Amino acid sequence: MKKLFLVMAAVATMLAGCAPEENPENDNQNGEQDEKPVETPSNPVISFAASEPSVEGDVATFTVDVKGYTGKEALTIPVAVETEAVEGTDFEISAKEFVWGGDAPVTTITVTQLSYLPEKPVKLTLEMPEGCEAGEIVSSETKLLKRIAFVSFEEYYVETASNYLELLVTVSDMNGEFSVPEDVEFYVAVDEEKSTAVLGEHFEFDYDENFAYVFEGDSEGYLFLNLLKIEEGKDKIVLKLEDAGKYGFGNNMEIEIKLLSYFPKLAGKWSVHEIISTPEFLEEMGWWTSMNGWDVSVYDDVPSLNPNDSFEVIINDGSNGRLIPNFESTFKNYFIGETNITNAGGYEVFLDGMSFPPVTASTTLVICDNINRYFHASEMSEDKEGYVAFGFTYDETLDEDILTMYVIDHTSHSFLPGVVDIPFDWGGYSPEKPSASTPGQWIAASFRKVTE
Repeated sequence: MKKLFLVMAAVATMLAGCAPEENPENDNQNGEQDEKPVETPSNPVISFAASEPSVEGDVATFTVDVKGYTGKEALTIPVAVETEAVEGTDFEISAKEFVWGGDAPVTTITVTQLSYLPEKPVKLTLEMPEGCEAGEIVSSETKLLKRIAFVSFEEYYVETASNYLELLVTVSDMNGEFSVPEDVEFYVAVDEEKSTAVLGEHFEFDYDENFAYVFEGDSEGYLFLNLLKIEEGKDKIVLKLEDAGKYGFGNNMEIEIKLLSYFPKLAGKWSVHEIISTPEFLEEMGWWTSMNGWDVSVYDDVPSLNPNDSFEVIINDGSNGRLIPNFESTFKNYFIGETNITNAGGYEVFLDGMSFPPVTASTTLVICDNINRYFHASEMSEDKEGYVAFGFTYDETLDEDILTMYVIDHTSHSFLPGVVDIPFDWGGYSPEKPSASTPGQWIAASFRKVTE
């Protein structure tokens, strides 16, 4: 029995030695080899979502991506900033670390451009927290752009006697051509150290809007001023363009405005030079009347050129004086005798009713107290008060200032008789003075100063 047991044990040992070794990769019933399972990394992997941030306008947005983080606590990922630009001056950054998970995650960081000097890159690099691995993109970069164009006042110096002023602001690139890609407001400040006129007392921004608005696709915009009062020694306004963002400053960052009163210059004797409001001019400017069914084309008594026409102005002070007429043309039907004149300040006369923006002339408005508003040889108005505008232009050929007189306040009963029957909204005389300020209604002539 013992011998039989030993034989069986020997056989078992021999069979065991022939059995194949166990293979963990080959343990299916058919003896086929299985694929190796994908290993899952044990550490979180951190990377930027893209090699470059997304950019919209002046803002670049960097986004972080974290894979394999299962922790319950927030994961803080510091960011190193590399740039020659100055933080707080050239750019501002929303944060200097990302936060993944937790109650207040920060998965994006924005870099906002503040200045537009020569291009300067801003590079962000992820700093790996302990136990985390770097992904494919650990650095991402944006460029601070240079200024795309230059904004400037069209002029650096303006003289005006008007009570309203339009200032043109232009935008151009180095080639002199540019149109803004979006609506933009260019703000303007008063240089109080250089100005003698006071904001709110001598002038104001129209509608309190101290900016020129340039529409998308345009290259120019207007700034509008109301000129309230002219005071000796307080007659200079200096305006300057403020920080224009992505736009640099052109040649005329500042503009100086000299406030004038033409009133003192009226003193002296003046002889007629030219008639401006000819029948042809009135016909051209008054085309709207015939179009709307009114026939006002009677010009027989419109003043024509008479070389003997003249007048004299005596100035008492800065606010009043006298006008002594000496007319032989039908201007005598308006200026019926010596009249007191009062300085009513600056006034803008519209010269052409068919152009946009309108063509205007800066003038000084005076109030006369002895005129015939009917502009008629025998029919006299009870109201003797009328407004007349006087402006100056320099004639290079004659090398002298030419005075232009605009009679902008009448209700003629001689020439253009039909206008009195036209409603104001359709082009008739204004019910408020000055009543005939529209081109085609006012009567004008230019004069040269008589020198002894």
